[in-house]
Amino acid sequence: AWMDVEPETRFPTTVDDVRKILVQNKMVVRTASDDSANYRAMAIAGWLHLLSRIGSGIDPVLADAVVVEAERWVRRIAAIDAGALHYYRFVGVKNG
Repeated sequence: AWMDVEPETRFPTTVDDVRKILVQNKMVVRTASDDSANYRAMAIAGWLHLLSRIGSGIDPVLADAVVVEAERWVRRIAAIDAGALHYYRFVGVKNG
C-alpha cells in the first residue's frame, strides 16, 4: 500500500539481509536499532513545521506538489504504525 505511491521502485529488505550485506563488505555491525518511532516523530514534526510556515498563501502549483508528497507520508506513517515499515539505524566499522 505505501509503496504504491512512491515515486521510484522501493526494495524493502530485512535487518538480517542488511547485516549480511555489511558483513560481506567487511563491516562489523556494532548497532542495528529500530529507530522507527523517532523517525515517525521527526517526519510529523517536519510536516507541522512546513504547514505552520506556508499558511494559506501558497501557490496552487506548489500546493498540488505538497499534497502529493503529504499523501506519500501519510501512507509511510500508517505503514510504520502498522509495523509494516521500519526505519533502522546501522552503525558499523570497517574490518580489514
